[in-house]
Amino acid sequence: MKTNVLSAIFRRNFVAYFSSPTGYVFIALFMCFSSVAAFWFDEFFNANLANLDQLNKSFLWLMLGFVPSITMSIWADERRQGTDELLLTIPANDFEVVAGKYLAAVAIYSVSLAFSLACNGIMLASMGEPDIGLLAANYVGYWFVGLAMIALGMIGSFLSGNLTVAFVLGFMCNLPFVVAQLAESFIPWREATDFAKRWTFVGPFEDFTRGVISLSSVTYFCAVAAFALYVCLILIGRRHWLGGRDGSSMIGHYAVRGLALAAIVGSAVFVFANHDVIRADATSASLNSLSQDTRDMLAELHVEEAKEIEKRRESLKKDLADAKKAAAADEDNKDLQAAVEKAEQRLRQVELDEARIQEPIVIDAYISREVPEAYAAKRLDLISKLREFENIAKRKLAITIYDIDPASVEADQAKDRHSIEARRVSDETRGQYLSKDIFLGASVRSGLDEVVIEFFELGVPVEYELIQAIVTVSQSERKTLGVIKTDADLFGGTFNFAGGAPESSQQQPIIRELKKHYEVIDVDPNEKIVDPDDPNARKYDVLLVAQPSSLTPQQLPNVIDAVMAGVPTAIFEDPFPFWMQEVPGTDQPKRPQQPMGMMGMPQPPEPKGNIDLLFARLGVQLVRDRFEKDEQDFAAMARGRPTDHEALVVWQRYNPYPALRFSEGLTNEWVFVNDNAPKAIDADGEGCFADDPVTSQLYEMLFLFPGGIIKKENLGARDQLKFTPLIRTGEESGEIRYRDIEGAFRNRTPFAMREHEVEKNRRYCLAARIEGEIESLPAAELPIDAAKEGNDAKKDAKKNTKTKISVILVSDVDMLHREFFRLRANPIPGLDLQFQNVPFVLNAIDSLAGDDRFLRIRKGRQMYGHLTHVERRVEEVVTSEIERQIDEAEETFKKIEKDAEKKRKDAIDEAQKSFEEMKKRGELNISEVKALEDKANMTRASATVEEAREKDRADKKFRKDREKAIEDGKRATYKLNDAYKWRATLIPPILPFVVGVIVYLYRRSREEEGAAKSRLR
Repeated sequence: MKTNVLSAIFRRNFVAYFSSPTGYVFIALFMCFSSVAAFWFDEFFNANLANLDQLNKSFLWLMLGFVPSITMSIWADERRQGTDELLLTIPANDFEVVAGKYLAAVAIYSVSLAFSLACNGIMLASMGEPDIGLLAANYVGYWFVGLAMIALGMIGSFLSGNLTVAFVLGFMCNLPFVVAQLAESFIPWREATDFAKRWTFVGPFEDFTRGVISLSSVTYFCAVAAFALYVCLILIGRRHWLGGRDGSSMIGHYAVRGLALAAIVGSAVFVFANHDVIRADATSASLNSLSQDTRDMLAELHVEEAKEIEKRRESLKKDLADAKKAAAADEDNKDLQAAVEKAEQRLRQVELDEARIQEPIVIDAYISREVPEAYAAKRLDLISKLREFENIAKRKLAITIYDIDPASVEADQAKDRHSIEARRVSDETRGQYLSKDIFLGASVRSGLDEVVIEFFELGVPVEYELIQAIVTVSQSERKTLGVIKTDADLFGGTFNFAGGAPESSQQQPIIRELKKHYEVIDVDPNEKIVDPDDPNARKYDVLLVAQPSSLTPQQLPNVIDAVMAGVPTAIFEDPFPFWMQEVPGTDQPKRPQQPMGMMGMPQPPEPKGNIDLLFARLGVQLVRDRFEKDEQDFAAMARGRPTDHEALVVWQRYNPYPALRFSEGLTNEWVFVNDNAPKAIDADGEGCFADDPVTSQLYEMLFLFPGGIIKKENLGARDQLKFTPLIRTGEESGEIRYRDIEGAFRNRTPFAMREHEVEKNRRYCLAARIEGEIESLPAAELPIDAAKEGNDAKKDAKKNTKTKISVILVSDVDMLHREFFRLRANPIPGLDLQFQNVPFVLNAIDSLAGDDRFLRIRKGRQMYGHLTHVERRVEEVVTSEIERQIDEAEETFKKIEKDAEKKRKDAIDEAQKSFEEMKKRGELNISEVKALEDKANMTRASATVEEAREKDRADKKFRKDREKAIEDGKRATYKLNDAYKWRATLIPPILPFVVGVIVYLYRRSREEEGAAKSRLR
């Protein structure tokens, strides 16, 4: 190959394109249309993602118009000008001519992409925080698409000498590879549409849109380009193979060669598509990468089960042979014949099990085409993860993705076959709250076992949901989780009469979540939970106890015995259950659970066991204090208050969500835990979450009115227990009593709790791991006093055995409440709540059960780049005015309260002054004193009524002004988005236009050099 000839042809075509304004006009139009496709439509701002998803959807259609404009003149213009013969007579072969022109067209296209990359990158950076790797992968995909489409477009130019016809032919050559995007519209068969997308530009291009640079996609586009270039070689060399008056035609020969090349290209594409050995996740946030834990679980899928099946087969074959031998010796014995049949039946079942694990696990995913902004990232993540699962485990997984809408046939199929239905979600779109039915569900099946993920909720990593479902349907046995039945009824179905009327409790969603992975058993604490003397007693891999302080004196020892016997246990104990209001606090009496007794008198509540028995054995206690008893306290103790101590509630002065800071119900007792809290990181660099498998990589949790956990000192033999704080608050924290909280809620003044909050400026432990060896004393013999416990333990050390215990203690039972699941499923519009309470609970139980496969996966999250600068600008425009009005309203309310308090104080002072004057004059009498008191009380009452009236008037004005500010903010948001649209659409074409003008002026000046002024126009 003569490189100098190829270089000369390349320079001629490349320079010719940019030597006139036409080339720059085409580039400017390309950038204008691409900017419109990327930023103009509302979906870009609704999705709130700083990426080119909208451009990716229409890029192939955009290229249908742009590529033929580059390729139409490659050979057609040579024919029109008659220079094609000159090119064919130079000392160069056909390949050099075609390659030179092709590389020139690719270079022209590359320049256009470079302009587009620079401008779109700047636009995205000005609006948010784009993922640079994802942006680069998108443009790598655009470039490879261009390689293939330019080669196909050149075929049209080689077929005609007319530019218009060449444009149309180039369009038609590329159209079949692009129109597959609409395959569902005209092809009714799913298999046919999948085939069409796989073998056209649609499927291979999808990898690049997700930020994946794969060998299969690169091979596909290069193969299409190579085949198209070979067709161009055949067309330019037809003077050789058409034959003539004296020659023989070689059309058949070249047709066979073309078909052979097509077969080679197709084979290469097929091989690399099924053996995609190179797949690089180019995204900065690793959006498409699966964790090593997931890869390991996929690699080990069915491996252990296959080994078990093989062992069973060998054992059953031996049993069958023995049975046949015995039956042959005594042919009249029917029992022996029946034994043979039974052995054969068991062997056939083994063969069925083997056949089942050899079949791939089937995953049918049902995903809506259009979803609200809040779910755009989740939809993208789900599709990306499904593709990665499919690529890693092709032979083990069979994945089908259905892009559906609620009225489609596939929607009926999802409902009828898998009970997957559209979920109505609410979201804010351009300032309006809209509801929409969407699908984000999947069915995972292996044989008769099926796990249905009805909806991929925002707070749960997609990778975790998928791999857990896959592992669950593939494993033959599950571990056993025992849930102790307490007043915190997690299973539901229990009737109580706390409200005066019988009500049935509902099952908490945490049980449904745990059943995906465990065999969950409802455990009755009235019976022994563990019984070492009974070999047939049920064995539990892990126990879950919610509010053990609510157990009776007969029930609690059974739980303590199970913990002391070494059964790993997760304990959730709460001094003030907030969402679980039917559950008594740690030191509060139980509520009546029975209807009225005789004579209409309510039945007294059951007594509570002493939770200190359990805490003493664990070497911990909740932050608590003694209280001075009054009549109410004596009555409460008579009803079953266990001690004269009161567990204190922990508070923290921190709220990371500005939109929630003015909510009256959100007090400091809503403890938001993350490392951004004030003084959350100590001098040793330790933050709120410990470096433990359960809590490492967690970033935010919410505790509701929690307690504090502290380790007891001077425990003697108990020092062998290791106490590890898992979650801690920041230092701007303190304590508050139960009665002060209860009084504030009773008076409907939650903010009044601030007056009773005691600031301690210390970090409180909210969850801890306790493990180590301990003497297994029976619960009935457990001492409470620490010193006595240590002495008794030393005396009896010889006669008591030691067991290893493993406990995770959490000081908030609301962690198990359905509200956290509801927030996950239906997030508050406009609020990106990041609570990881559910992953923490599941991680704690998995860790105790010795199953660490999902711990890291469950805590992950996808960090998609958002339009943060747009969000910040919108917040400045919209939120600042609302916050100003809130501040004004608070000042108004304070002024009203201050004036009313002054009037009340003045009335008392005036009455007191009159009383003193009357006293000095010696004119005191009962009627006059009573008149003074009545006057003062009337003045105070009048001031209180006036205060309420003024507050009501101010509240109405505030609400009216706030609604107006919100409407004005919506209009400002529309204008702001429109301003970004116009900027993103009009600025990019300016750059190539300016370059074109500069080139034009430069060429004009060069042309005028040496020319006489009289000849210049």
